Amino acid sequence: MTNNLPNSLDLEKIRAAYPVLQRVTYLNVGTYGIMPEPALSAFIQILSEFEQNGVASNHEAHRKTEETRRRIAEMIHCDSTEIAFTRNATDGINLVLAGIDWQAGDEVITTVQEHEAMIHPLMYLQKTRGIVVKFVDVSPEPEAMLNQLEQQVTARTRLVGMSLVTCETGTRLPANGR
Repeated sequence: MTNNLPNSLDLEKIRAAYPVLQRVTYLNVGTYGIMPEPALSAFIQILSEFEQNGVASNHEAHRKTEETRRRIAEMIHCDSTEIAFTRNATDGINLVLAGIDWQAGDEVITTVQEHEAMIHPLMYLQKTRGIVVKFVDVSPEPEAMLNQLEQQVTARTRLVGMSLVTCETGTRLPANGR
């Protein structure tokens, strides 16, 4: 498959899609993320049509969702059935963590710079289900990150959960493997 990502991004066009950036530097895209104007307009139109017509709607939302799922799957080389959309990362994390049948002693590996949306549910599972939470230091170097992960993985490791960009320092973690 080919990479469908553009070779270059028009940063001025991207910034223009977020009018609030003309007034403030907006960094809280996780908790109160802002939607770019073109996406917001399309969302409002589709939502309005659905809310006005219910099951008699033209189902544009479903078609657009499935098309987006297919395009993302193509970009990251997986099946579209492996893509799930949630309202935000916190909902996604909670959905995944709640969907695992945890047993005492099961392990989760995360980073020392993980967002509270990951840490709080893991601490809850540690307290209520007896899971073991392991932490690795953050490194932007692929080999260092992979070596740390390999040192922590055991037969009891059920999940490695980490952000690709840390919330504390903005370090971009390598998303490639060997």
